[in-house]
Amino acid sequence: MADVMELASKAKINLTLAITGRAENGYHLLDMLMQNVELSDTVRIEKADGIRVETNLYYLPQDRRNIAYKMAEIFFRETGIRGGASILITKKIPVAAGLAGGSGNGAAVLKGLNKLYSAGLTLEEMQRLAFPAGSDIPFCLAGGAARVRGMGEIVEPVKGLPACAVLLVKPAFGISTEAAYRAFDAIRPAKDPDTVGMLRALRKGDLEEIGGLLSNHLEEVAGKEYPEIGEIEEIMRASGAAGASMSGSGPTVFGLFRERSAAARAAKLLKKRHCDVFCVSPEKTVSE
Repeated sequence: MADVMELASKAKINLTLAITGRAENGYHLLDMLMQNVELSDTVRIEKADGIRVETNLYYLPQDRRNIAYKMAEIFFRETGIRGGASILITKKIPVAAGLAGGSGNGAAVLKGLNKLYSAGLTLEEMQRLAFPAGSDIPFCLAGGAARVRGMGEIVEPVKGLPACAVLLVKPAFGISTEAAYRAFDAIRPAKDPDTVGMLRALRKGDLEEIGGLLSNHLEEVAGKEYPEIGEIEEIMRASGAAGASMSGSGPTVFGLFRERSAAARAAKLLKKRHCDVFCVSPEKTVSE
């Protein structure tokens, strides 16, 4: 039985993000279409005594403030397995970017420990264990493309993006998730994302229609405080993107391009002002 495992922890983008209400506990209820892309961190897990987490970024916490550490604690506590893990995370996904980098790391730890210790947890069981630690983790465990509802616990696989180039640009500033939701509550946007229309466009594989339906409630409030988000989108569209939007609570902006050459030209322009620029592909989904 292997004592070491290495997993890719992939970034996600939000094709739509609609805030639909509040749960009794005060958390926002969501209806989102999420898609993994081929930008990933590497998570190496080795059996050990106790739990240790290291990363290639000195400023990231290495204790239970790190979601990977927290997921390891949850795994051993909930399965009753006596063991430990030494976890090494090599980050490539920008931190605090709206790309679920941390949640993906936590999901990778849970999947890896499940295999290393032959715990036999199903996807649904892992999602139930993980949900209290982070609302994006159930999707990250499933991967691919999905409609995600509730507080993130309802994950339904859907047909993903057709073949295209996805250009990701993270501005130098950060956006607090809590602050983004407070701003939404104070100034609710007038336009709601068309989730049903986006599902229809994804089934058709129509990139132009998909691009026209990209929508994120949180972008409408973030864009007022950070005009750079809209400026990046304008450059992407002028360079040939079918559409552009902000992912999650931001600040990363992504554009969908039919031709990788057009995405590369836009990337060259945007790299003059932004360090974190990536041209990637969407992860293929089961239905493709």
